[in-house]
Amino acid sequence: MKSKARPEPKNLLPNASFELDFGPPKHNWINYNPGQGFSNNWTDMLNPLTIQLSATGQVSEAMPVIEEVTNAPDGSRAVAIPMSEGKPGHLTSPVVPLKFGQSYTLSVYARSDVPSARLRLCVWTEPVDWRQECPWGYFDQPPTGPNAYSEPLPLTNQWQRYKLTFNIASY
Repeated sequence: MKSKARPEPKNLLPNASFELDFGPPKHNWINYNPGQGFSNNWTDMLNPLTIQLSATGQVSEAMPVIEEVTNAPDGSRAVAIPMSEGKPGHLTSPVVPLKFGQSYTLSVYARSDVPSARLRLCVWTEPVDWRQECPWGYFDQPPTGPNAYSEPLPLTNQWQRYKLTFNIASY
């Protein structure tokens, strides 16, 4: 009897290496941003899970920027996530469908020039609200709301892969 080979995992996140240059407009002469509403736009804060952030003024003025880099782990682009003193930076992915009871792995390549920088991977399946952070600090305990999250992971100045495997218990 032949055993069935397990299918190779596939990447559910569109534009995962940021090669499509959707993002905030780089000019001020037009109000239309061709990336707004596109399913592969990582900097679009008007998706079903993040629109509440826009409506309640929780979107940072310094948004993540997709830029060309010479040493990206995949392709020629990466995202620079600006951070303010004492406040975490954020990058929210496009919304993707997930199935109840199935295991998933969220993985990213990350690095930082700031020696004290840390990364926390979080997964939400409901609208995000960063006003409900824990009073003792963002990286000490996860903010209220993510369905899965990693421990704070220290970053180095070299690209490394970080992973979070999780199971979606409900929608």
